Amino acid sequence: MLKKAFILIFIGGVFYFFGAVTVQYKLFPFSEIVKIRNYFKENTNLINYSPYYLSKVSQFNELKDSEKFSIVMIGDSITDGVSNWNELLQNCEVQNRGISGDISKGVLDRLYTVNKSIKKAFVMIGINDIYIVTKQLMKFMKII
Repeated sequence: MLKKAFILIFIGGVFYFFGAVTVQYKLFPFSEIVKIRNYFKENTNLINYSPYYLSKVSQFNELKDSEKFSIVMIGDSITDGVSNWNELLQNCEVQNRGISGDISKGVLDRLYTVNKSIKKAFVMIGINDIYIVTKQLMKFMKII
């Protein structure tokens, strides 16, 4: 058992050393790694938000200082489509922060609009991300 642990640590150290040398001296595959990183970095910043999204975020930003809410529902069209969360939960302190067509990055980009008084948050996101991943996979398939 001790021998296996030593071998794993040794192999891990070799890979770590190789990675450090690769970055320090910009050896192969450094340039390929940089290209891959830049490809994904550029594509994540090119999200074009719809006018509906921008309108809702503007509205949420105007209402973010209200302290009468203790629960927030954050999400995409499933959350946005339920306009009566207060009635469903029998609680008038519920905010609906859903935006139709939203993706995970969109939710992250607008978290600043959530009130500071919130004690509970329910999040429903991810279904619209499948479309983006599918588009990326199709690009990779064309490359291959």
